[in-house]
Amino acid sequence: MRRLASLSQELETEVIMQDAIETALKVGSVEDADQAILKNHLQVLQKKVEEKEQILRAESDATGRPRRALKMYDQLRPPK
Repeated sequence: MRRLASLSQELETEVIMQDAIETALKVGSVEDADQAILKNHLQVLQKKVEEKEQILRAESDATGRPRRALKMYDQLRPPK
C-alpha cells in the first residue's frame, strides 16, 4: 500500500513536469539548443508517466479506490 502512495505522488509530480515541458516547447520560451535536451527529457518522462499510470489504474480498478493522481492525469490527458 505504501508503494502505491509513493507511486501516486510520483505520478502527480511527473504529470506536472510533463505539462510544463510541453508548454515551454509549445510557446517557444526555450532556446533552440535547449529544445533538444528538453525533448529527450520529455520522452523519458512520458514513458515513466505511462508506466505509472497503467500500474495505478490497474490497482484502482481492482480495489475500487480512486487515486488523486489518476484524476489529475485524466484532467490533463483526456481520453481521445
